[in-house]
Amino acid sequence: VLQVGAGVGGGYVYHFSGGGADATVLSDVSSLEAFNPEQLAGFTDVVVSFLAAPSETDLLGLLDGFAGKYGVNVRALKNCCRGLLLVMKEALKRTLTPAQLKEDLTHLRMSAAKADVVADKWRANLVALSASVSTTLMVNNLVDMEWRFGVTASTDELAQVGSTFLQLKLTIDKGGDVREEVHMELSLPQFYEFLAQIEKAKTYVDFLAESG
Repeated sequence: VLQVGAGVGGGYVYHFSGGGADATVLSDVSSLEAFNPEQLAGFTDVVVSFLAAPSETDLLGLLDGFAGKYGVNVRALKNCCRGLLLVMKEALKRTLTPAQLKEDLTHLRMSAAKADVVADKWRANLVALSASVSTTLMVNNLVDMEWRFGVTASTDELAQVGSTFLQLKLTIDKGGDVREEVHMELSLPQFYEFLAQIEKAKTYVDFLAESG
């Protein structure tokens, strides 16, 4: 089992973990450096597809297809997938910006150019990935929601300075008296899209309940 916050990183605090990173994660992610940009973009698409819709994505089938197309060892590919999937899953929970994800990846020994490829895919799919959280909220029970608005004063992404964002804290009931807090930070367009996805999911769940 991979540990998110174990102790490599030379004192660097990773955005995706809030602490260190497991040595296995470091090994898995740094192995992605061997891919060329086209391969890395395609591989990241596979991971993002699974993260956005795990129940609808044949991950092993996609990895086998990728391995066959590029002549990559399947076992090594699965290890790379394991590492990047863990990083992205935690990044989604903490709603990392593309710049934050890139910074983490470079500390996991990816070059800046390769980290840019992954960060660009993250940016392009952030709304879809955030929408996947809404499905989780429909499966579990949303107990409480807190939010506050803010304006970006400083960021690594200059185009976002002065833009309005919304911070959410969602408390969900996972059953057995277990509650989990999910923190999200979204731009206003992303927030409106997120609400639309929640409404779609709620309508679908209500329809199934009425049909039953």
